[in-house]
Amino acid sequence: MSSTRTNTIFGTFGSSIIPQSHYMDNIRASIISGNQLEVEKLSTKISLSDISSNRDIYGNTILHTAILLGRPEIAQFLINFGCPLTIVNSRGETCYDLIAKSNIGSLVKYIHDSEKKKVETHQMETRSKVSKIIALETEVRSLENANTRLSKENQELTIELGKRKRDIDELETQRNNLIKASRKK
Repeated sequence: MSSTRTNTIFGTFGSSIIPQSHYMDNIRASIISGNQLEVEKLSTKISLSDISSNRDIYGNTILHTAILLGRPEIAQFLINFGCPLTIVNSRGETCYDLIAKSNIGSLVKYIHDSEKKKVETHQMETRSKVSKIIALETEVRSLENANTRLSKENQELTIELGKRKRDIDELETQRNNLIKASRKK
């Protein structure tokens, strides 16, 4: 009886269980041979965390490998797929370091443009957030002003209410005095 469940150590293929290391070996072999379609196909069968954390004996991720072998299209796919550029291999090199050392102009430009786009997106999001903050601060000031105005009105009404109560008390006293006076007659 074959099992079709999937976990982080094994993936499924049909009705038989295939170890994740098999996929990683095949992805590396596809990078070495420059077969981007196979890299893309195999990448769908394994999690990003497994792809990102799997290393060769030199501590290189598959993204390190693609860069070292001069495979800019595969490297771009892996970056778009979500492979991190900041993982350090056993020589202390990140993918950024390898890209900077390489003569792969298209990859350097791609990373530059990608980072520039991230910065621009972040700046736009920041501007949008600043605009929202300014709008909220303006609304808060407006509400504070309305609250101050209403507090003054409330004080004035409280004073007026106190005057009216005194007037009522005075009128009741006069009425009671008139009633007493009329009873004495």
